[in-house]
Order: sequence, then structure tokens, then C-alpha cells
Amino acid sequence: MNVFITLYLSRFSNLKALRSIDVGSNYFTSLPAAMTTLHELRKLNLSRNSNLKSLDPCLLLLPHLEEVDCEGCTSLISPPYEVCMQGLQAIRKYYTDLEQSGGKKLPIVSAAVIGSRMAGKTSLINSLNSKRRQLTYRSKEGTDDDTTEVFKIADVTVGDSQLKVFDFGGDRVYHMAYHMTIRSNCIPIIVVNMEDFAKLSTSGDCNEAARVLVIDYMLHLYTSSPHLGPPLLVLTHRDKFADVDTFNVCKTQLLTALRCLISDMRQKEKLLLKGASKMTKIALFAEPNAEIFPASDIFVSGDTVDSIEFVFQILDMLQTRAGPFLVVIPKLWELLLIFFDQMVDSPYILLTEIVKKFPGDANLTVLRYMHYIGRILWFEHESTLRNFVFHRLTVVTDAVSLLFHHRSEEKWDSHTRSLPNLISVGCETIPKLKYEKMVSNFLCSGVLDDLILKCLYNPQTFPYEVAVPLLRTFKLLCGPIHTAPRSTYIIPYFSSNFLDLKSKEDEFLQLQIDIDFFGFSPPSYA
Repeated sequence: MNVFITLYLSRFSNLKALRSIDVGSNYFTSLPAAMTTLHELRKLNLSRNSNLKSLDPCLLLLPHLEEVDCEGCTSLISPPYEVCMQGLQAIRKYYTDLEQSGGKKLPIVSAAVIGSRMAGKTSLINSLNSKRRQLTYRSKEGTDDDTTEVFKIADVTVGDSQLKVFDFGGDRVYHMAYHMTIRSNCIPIIVVNMEDFAKLSTSGDCNEAARVLVIDYMLHLYTSSPHLGPPLLVLTHRDKFADVDTFNVCKTQLLTALRCLISDMRQKEKLLLKGASKMTKIALFAEPNAEIFPASDIFVSGDTVDSIEFVFQILDMLQTRAGPFLVVIPKLWELLLIFFDQMVDSPYILLTEIVKKFPGDANLTVLRYMHYIGRILWFEHESTLRNFVFHRLTVVTDAVSLLFHHRSEEKWDSHTRSLPNLISVGCETIPKLKYEKMVSNFLCSGVLDDLILKCLYNPQTFPYEVAVPLLRTFKLLCGPIHTAPRSTYIIPYFSSNFLDLKSKEDEFLQLQIDIDFFGFSPPSYA
């Protein structure tokens, strides 16, 4: 195609007067050089060229160029796709800053480790980091173990780069954290406790066990980020089996069940998409016969110190997967990353402060890019949050975990015990007993009094005025519902007790619906 366009333009010189050209949905890997000779060009449509990896800086020398459409050119690394999606102005800034300061190759990819509780997610990350088998203490009933709350972030050395790895909590209440943090430039790693699979498949069936331990987590991740690539599968607790043959039988059962479930989901998706052209499709399921878990993407570990080979196998695979996401960014842009890293004592940075410190980014191209690659959270289009740049994602999870926690009742009990007998919030003072009743009502119904929120969020660490719009943006907080004496909010993911049919006697309106969630029942908190 490149050669054809070059010959075509050279033969018909009058075509150089073109003002608009559409070469979308083609198979370019780089921009044909002939395009840089179209001196009258105003608009260039490159959209949906999924193989396109680079543009030509000479394109910017075209005197009348006004618009370049790169939507769907997800393989772009020069400039990065997240820059090109911002338009011609951002592309110009990238090349200008690159010429002015030089560039540095950095990874714009992360990894997300998901799976059930006790699967061994944190142990896996610690092992990757230390390059030796490192186990983390776990107790399903314990209150002092290292069970992950919402998520943690670790830096793992992969080749010559540092890869940010998200360690997501395995409890169902933390599924909502995926859409807070995950972008398409992320490598999914699903961790499965094979001892749990063996127990569940014995008491029920293999398909149900695979659904509980793999598919539930996988679907939450891929529905929040439909363009994610194929996952890696890590099977843990091999040493809990009597011998290798017994383990291999169990492994075969799991993989067979996963193939069956994914085949069913593909059929369901096909039916759902009929007549629904705007429905988002999961890219992973696009190829009907593609193997989701090929042998090269499956790794096995046991909880013993001599089980080390799999660690290097996973690191090698991560390096291979991260390769396409290594991009050159201008060194001037790296200064903003360094600035973020230095602000360790702040829960967020004000946008006005960033603009003052980096006046060269008047159009906020760099800041927008940092958000797109998942380095920061910046709610550009939310008026109440636009001036807050959340450069420390763990601070956001701390704010979320005050309301969403796998040991919720214990957390609330600890919170109320720490309060004085008279609680002062702003201009209001209430007895502790009344506050405890508010908390009890929330745990029962999911309806949260505004005063509780004001008590939870400390003005010095994470102000209520910032926490509320943040939680609402994530759809974790609905409201406010204006009631007396204070407004209330509804937390739909959190109601632990079902309000049954007798609720209608108390003048509640109840709506009952059936949800088709790829053939499976939705999680209990949905």
C-alpha cells in the first residue's frame, strides 16, 4: 500500500493539490513518505490503521495541515497513541519537545494481578521483585495478615525498565477498583489457587469452580477495559497435591472448563451484538477460535523456596509483552514525572500549581498524556475535580477503602470505638450512640448519612469536599438525596442485606429485574 500511494502521487502530480485524504482502515506500519509532499493538505484521516507504528515528523512541515485523525491507531509509539489522540497540536508539541531536549525510552505499560483471596497474588509480586520465591503470610480469618485492601502498587524490574504492577485485593468488593486504574496498556495476570479449584470442583462442578476463580475476575477486568490483550495465567499451590500427575489432571480440568465457558460467552456476545452496533465488544473474544490461554502463557508455582524457575519465565514473558509499549518521550516530559515522585507528602497536586511550575505545557498535553497511560488520575471534564491532580494512586485507594473494605464491620467497629462520646463535625455535635445508629443503618441498607462522610474524611489528609465528588465520579456514591436533617447518599455496591418484598409495606418502591451477564449471575454486590 505504501509503495502504491507513493507511485500514484508521483505519477499524478495534480493530486498534490489535495486538501483532504482518507486512508483509514488500511495496513500501514509507517506513514508513506509521499504524503509529506501534499502541500495543500488540510485534513488527514489515518483512523483504524491498527498496524501503524509511527508518523513522519516532516508531516508537520505541511503549511496548511489542520487536522490528523489517529483514532484506533493503537500501535502508534512515535508519537505514542495517547499523544496522537489529542490531535495535531499535541503531535506538534511532542516533536518540538523531542527536538529541544532529546528523548528517553520509558515503558507506558503496567500489569494487573487479579484473582481470589489467598490465591498468592502478593507472594507472586514479591517473588518477581526479589527474583526468589517469597511467600506472604495469609490467614482467611486473621485480622493482622497482609491481605491486600483495594490495591497496592509495586515496581518490578523487567529487563532494563521498571514495570508498575497493580496488586488488586481478591475480595469481591474490590472489583470496582479495576475501572479506576486500568488502561488498555496493561498486562493482565490471573492467579489461581489450584487447591481451591480442586476443593470447589469436588463439591460442585469444574465449570462453576472455573467461573468463581477465574471468569468472574476476568470479566470485571475486561468489561472495564475491553481492549486489553490476552492474560497470563499463574497456577499456584502445586505443592498441595500428592504428586505431579494429580496436579496435571486438575490443571487439565481447569483449562477444559475455561475453554467451555469462554466458548459459551462468545456465543452469548454474538447474540447480544445482533442489532446492537454501539455495544462495546471485548477485543479478546473477537477471534472465535483463538486460544485465550495458550501453553506459553500458563505458569505453575508451588509454595516452596526451591520453586524459582517460573519467576524468571514470567519476567521474560513480561519483558516480551512490554516491548511494544516502550516509547521515547521527551526528557522535558520526564521532569513532570520527577516532580510527581517528589510530592510524596501531598494527597494531590493542584492544577494551578502544575501550570505555574511547567508553563511550557499551556495546553496540558503532557498532563493529559500522563492520565491516559495511567500514571495519574486527572478528571479534566469534571468541574468539581478538574483542579486536583491525583499523582499518588494509593492515596485514592485509601480514600475508597474507608467505605469499601472486605472486613467492613470490623473496620466500622474500630472507627466508632475511636470516637469521643460527643462527636463534633463542623458546627454540629451529636452523641456517639446516635452516630453508631447511623453506621448500623448504613451497614444494613447502604444508605449513608452525610455526617458520617464528613467525619471519615480528614481536612488535612483528604478533604470531604474532594472525597465526595471523587467517589461520585467512580459511581461508588449516588446522591445526594436531600433529606432532613442532613442529606444522605446511597452506596449501591455495599448494601450487605437484601431488602426483601416486605419493604413495600414501608412505602418503598421495589424494582425487580433479570440481568443477562454473559450467561452468569451478576456478583452479589451488583
